[in-house]
Amino acid sequence: MMEALRDLLFLVMKSYAGLMVECAKKMLQSLQNAVESGQTEVEIGEYMTRVSADIISRTEFDSSYEKGKQIFHLLTELQSLCHQATRHLCLPGSR
Repeated sequence: MMEALRDLLFLVMKSYAGLMVECAKKMLQSLQNAVESGQTEVEIGEYMTRVSADIISRTEFDSSYEKGKQIFHLLTELQSLCHQATRHLCLPGSR
């Protein structure tokens, strides 16, 4: 049982690695295009955010970051709302 689970996990991680490489290549191509167009400065944080989100979208939601933008927007909004809600939460013994 454990051996079959280990083998399954290995196959999943192997497919994730391929998706990660594909996303990284896409980001590198985008950076190369920026350099070739004469851009001398780039905001690397934007590229890193996009590649991270693209990897998460492809491995967890089976779509690209472009298609998953709304999901990420809604998750960010949900996080903000949860934070606001818990600021005013008073649990007995928490003070």
